[in-house]
Amino acid sequence: MKRILVTGKGSYIGTHFIEELSKYPDKYQTNELEMRDESWKQHNFSQYDIVYHVAGLAHSTPDESQRDLYYKVNTDLTYEVAKRAKESGVKQFIFMSSIIVYGSGTIGENRIITKDTPLTPDNFYGDSKLQAEIKLSPLQEDSFNIVIIRPPMIYGPNSKGNYPVLSKLAHKLPCFPNIKKILSARTSPGGTHPSHEGGGVPYPPGRAPYLMGPLVALRWPSSAIWSLWMRKKS
Repeated sequence: MKRILVTGKGSYIGTHFIEELSKYPDKYQTNELEMRDESWKQHNFSQYDIVYHVAGLAHSTPDESQRDLYYKVNTDLTYEVAKRAKESGVKQFIFMSSIIVYGSGTIGENRIITKDTPLTPDNFYGDSKLQAEIKLSPLQEDSFNIVIIRPPMIYGPNSKGNYPVLSKLAHKLPCFPNIKKILSARTSPGGTHPSHEGGGVPYPPGRAPYLMGPLVALRWPSSAIWSLWMRKKS
């Protein structure tokens, strides 16, 4: 029986994730944790095997007035939760980052993301996610595995963001562009990430989080279409 804590109560991803795992009560036990105030610090993390951290702020074009808030939530809170999880004996921490850490790209650009694609976020939303990844890296140990997921658009029934607009457009237009993108991402021991100041922050050998693609779309019974094939470094 895997005991999983999902941070970010009522989140779109978390809700569908819990809904799916509820179909396997003999294998998984899940719980949600509200992160909007400081009460999460009173929660007992020691009862869980995995913490799935989906709490965060997301917007491809964030308002400049929210810069500090994005770093507080996406960077600092992520690190605080991971540190607490590790201290409590949790075995794995899964962080929902974003493809935005690679930058926004250019419309019409034939771009393929590989393990060698540089991390060059072009706004503070992307950078706040990248800084969280950098801060998480030193926490990685054999007894505390860190998984970082960098998904593109996540969509499904009642989703927010750009998908509802695209869906309505697709139903009205006589044609729709066929765009195929392949994503693979991997962070390897000894690699580096650019820091917030612009330098390089090395991953200690053997302690870097490991993530590999490609991204695949799967249709759950709940129709929440998102998944990422990952494997931990052997």
